[in-house]
Amino acid sequence: MTDVITLTETKFDEEVLASEVPVIVDYWAVWCGPCRALGPVIEQIAEERAATLKVAKVNVDEEPSLADRAGVRSIPSLSCYTATVSPLPTRWVRSRRPSLSAR
Repeated sequence: MTDVITLTETKFDEEVLASEVPVIVDYWAVWCGPCRALGPVIEQIAEERAATLKVAKVNVDEEPSLADRAGVRSIPSLSCYTATVSPLPTRWVRSRRPSLSAR
């Protein structure tokens, strides 16, 4: 059984913006290979962290306005929303390589 919420335009404000716990949103599409590869990881996070955060998915083909609203330009894209921060997406999958100028 999965704890991942499927978001629609009508459920987004209630499930994400009004949430009292952080919400990780996975923007994806059925045809996207990397999205399908990330799916089991998203489901595992939802199961392991059910008490401390929500995990949700937005199918960008079915809900293009939500993807546009979040500034999604490519998929997969993960955003984290919290009650204390405006609903601007925070990318949490980034390269942590030091820059060449730091050497």
